Amino acid sequence: MPDRAPAACPRPGCPHTTPCPQHPRTWAEGAHGRTMPPGWHTTRRRILNRDGYRCQQCGATATEVDHLVRGIEADWNYRSLCAPCHRAKTQAEAAAARSLA
Repeated sequence: MPDRAPAACPRPGCPHTTPCPQHPRTWAEGAHGRTMPPGWHTTRRRILNRDGYRCQQCGATATEVDHLVRGIEADWNYRSLCAPCHRAKTQAEAAAARSLA
C-alpha cells in the first residue's frame, strides 16, 4: 500500500508539512496536531486517579484518557485506557469512518 501524502502543518498559514520544523507538536496537542481542551493535564490526571490507573477495557495499567463520545468535555465522558486499547479503539473508529466515505 502506498504511503499517504504529507499532511499540512496544522498552524494556519504555515507552508510546511508535518512534521513541521517551525511548529513541533507539544504534549498539549493531541494526535494529528489537535489542541487538547483547556486544563487537559489536570483533567487527565484526575481521570487516571479516578480509575485507579487501570485500563477500563482490559485491566492493564492505564496511561491514556479516552473520550467515549468525541467532542464532549465532561468527566462522565472520559475513561482510562492502556496505550494498546486506546490505539485499537482509535483504529476501529478510523476504519468505520473510512467505510462510510
